Formats: sequence, C-alpha cells, structure tokens
Amino acid sequence: MAIGATAVWEVRESSGSNTNGGFYTSGGTDYSQQDSAQLSVSDAVTNTTTTITSATGGFTAAMVGNGLYLSGDAEWYEIATYVSGNEITVDRATNDTGGGKTLNVGGALGGSSDGSGLQIAADQMVDGNIIYVKDNFQVTAAIDFDKAEVGNAGRRIVGYSGTRSQDITSNTDFVTVTKTGAVDDIFYISQNRYYFSNFAFDGADRHNINDVAGLNTWVNLKSENAGSMNFNLHTSSRAFYLYSNNSGDDGIDLGNDSHLYYSFIKDANGDAITANGDCSVVGNVVKQGTGNGNGINVTGGAVFIFGNTVDGTNTSSKTGIDFTQHSTIAVNNIISNWNIGIDADADELSWYGYNNIYNCTTDVQSQTPGVIDLGGNIDVDPQYTNLAGDDLSVGTNVKAKGPFDGSAFLGSASIPYIDIGAVQRAESATNVTISGNTTISGNATIG
Repeated sequence: MAIGATAVWEVRESSGSNTNGGFYTSGGTDYSQQDSAQLSVSDAVTNTTTTITSATGGFTAAMVGNGLYLSGDAEWYEIATYVSGNEITVDRATNDTGGGKTLNVGGALGGSSDGSGLQIAADQMVDGNIIYVKDNFQVTAAIDFDKAEVGNAGRRIVGYSGTRSQDITSNTDFVTVTKTGAVDDIFYISQNRYYFSNFAFDGADRHNINDVAGLNTWVNLKSENAGSMNFNLHTSSRAFYLYSNNSGDDGIDLGNDSHLYYSFIKDANGDAITANGDCSVVGNVVKQGTGNGNGINVTGGAVFIFGNTVDGTNTSSKTGIDFTQHSTIAVNNIISNWNIGIDADADELSWYGYNNIYNCTTDVQSQTPGVIDLGGNIDVDPQYTNLAGDDLSVGTNVKAKGPFDGSAFLGSASIPYIDIGAVQRAESATNVTISGNTTISGNATIG
C-alpha cells in the first residue's frame, strides 16, 4: 500500500514543523490543519511490518487517516487502523526494526519559511493528492517537482492565506514566494500532470516558473521581475489567469500544443508572449512599454490568436502580432499603438481578419502570398479607460464586452474576460444580459 490518493497536505511555512505528520485522508479527525502535532512520543517501536507500538501511547481512533512522521525511517506514513492506545497499523511496512523512535501524528509541515515544508510534501505526495500552502516564504534553492506520475490523477499545489479554497475569482488569496541569494528558478517542474494555483512569484535569477516537462496546468498565478522568463511553460501546458510583469526576457513562453487564456502580460523585455506551435492564445491583454519586445510572437506553426488586446504604446519599433510560421490565425484582436500591427510574413498559408488595428505606423507588413486577409479589419480608438493605469477596458467604439482591469488582476468576484477583442459581439448568457461594462459574478453560466 501507500499514502492514499485522497490525502490533503497542509504546509504552513512560518508556523508548522517539518517533522509533523503533514496530511489527512479520511476515517478520523483531521489533525493536519494545526501548527503542532496532535501526539508526539519518543519510544515508538517498529519491526518492518505495518505495526507500530509505543509504551507511552496516546493513540486514538480519531487519528486514523492522519499522517505520521517516524524518525529513523525519516518517512511519512498514513495511520490505517487503531488497535489500542499503544498500538496502530500504518499504510505500508516500516523500513527497519528498532525502538526509541520519535513519532508525530498530525500537524502541518513547514516552520522554516524557506519552502522546505513544501519540498517535503512534493517529494512525499502521490497521484491525486493536494498540497495546500499557507504563509509567504523565501527560498534559497528551487522547489523541485520531480515525482513521476503513476496514473493520470494529477497532483495539485494550491496557495492560500486565509481559508483553504481553490477559488480563482479574487486576487486576495495568494502566497508570495521570493528568493534570497542565487536561485535560478523558484519552481522547477520536471514531471507531468501537476496543477498550480494561487501563488505570486518574484525575482528569480532565471525563470520564476520553469516547466521542462509539460502537460501541466497553471491557474491564477502572478510572476514578476524574473531575470529571464516569468513563465517558461513546456509542451502541452494549460494556463489560465496568469499575470506577468517586468521579465528580463519573454513574459510567457509557450511550448508546442500549449494554451494561454485570459492573462495579463506587461513590460516584458523580450516578447510578451511567444507561441512555439500548435498553440492557442485567447482573451489575453498585453501592454508593452519603452524598450520592451513584440506583443505576440509566433515561432511555430498552427497558432490560433483570438480575442486578445495587444497594446504597445511605448514600443515604437516593435510589432503587435508577428507570425512567421504557417497556419497562423489572428482574428478578433485589438492591436494598438505599434510600429507594425501585424507582420504577416508566414512561410505558408495563414489568415488574419476582423481585428481592430489602431494607431499603428504600418497596419500589416510583409504579407506573403500564402497569407489571406479575411477582411473586416477596422481602425478605431478602443477608448481604453486608463491605459497608463493598466485598465484596458474598452469604450463604445468597439463592441467587445467585459471590462479588464489589469491593475486589479482578476478583480473581486468577477470574470472580466468576455470577448475582449475587437469586433465579435458577446451574446446573452443564460439568465444574464451582458451590456456596457457589465461584470459577471456568482454562478452565472456563459453560453
């Protein structure tokens, strides 16, 4: 056996202990959501079976399903059955025979404020587990997520500062992760099927998030001031509601077959978004400043670019959307204030149309014979509410619906991403009428 797939880990970087039990599955009372262990003894006896005894005792039936740390083994186990106050069984055979071992039941991991509690949970978790991380922390080395999946259940790592939740409708419940000393990457991911949400990263020497494996999911994350890329996402990534600011190179780099939705990218010293092929880039806002790179740069074929707002007010020599590869489709975007709106020198068949290309020195450049203008492009002032303040909500000149306020990121209890681009009009949602700058909140269903 092994730790159960339903285990939920608790990491409290500022107040837990890295020798606490750390998790709970079911069958008893959850003792993981507290700073200290529920039971600690120093005379535990093991015999390479699933049985653990203690003369001091104190075991109860309520402890079933809780995590247990055992010194000597330096291992975490799940309490499987309660036998008596002096005896329990665990999920698998212990590593050796001996007595005088410290045993701690329950309590959150952490306590050093350096990410070490999260690293332990990441090393110990199994498919299907969730890690909740509470409290900001500062790493001295990358947190490695390198545990190979066994099935397809995935693993979730969720930050929270108030109450446990996987809610992504607000920007108020992030765990901030910074670094001290030389740290190339803050999170380094070398295996598949991880899900990350509700973290804010700042200041890695290279990438705040470096995913070299792919097939991972990124939701409701902030990333700022990385020496290179804020988000380096590998093949088959799925990313929603990301915020990228002031990256040394690209803001978000998407590997092949990756998809980026409803994100805000600003002030990337490379390109705001690089799409490396077979990608979709939908509903995002880009705001580039002086000395920054292009808006959306397509470096591989078959990229779908739809419903984005791409502004380059202070980037007079750069391009809003640059697609040099085949099968690129760019429709229903606002492309404003660039030297070149669309650089359409794709090497094979590609398409663009129904975009609002506003105040660009050249609307479309280098259109090769294989690039088809679908028509429908317009050139009108999008009437941004407060461009300098990162509020790219549009005025009535364009028919896009749904305000976007980058300064507030997601905003409180609103989903501000309905049809952000230029021309396509949002229709009525079920039981909801969308008009003007209406925000959508609660449990509204769009469709």
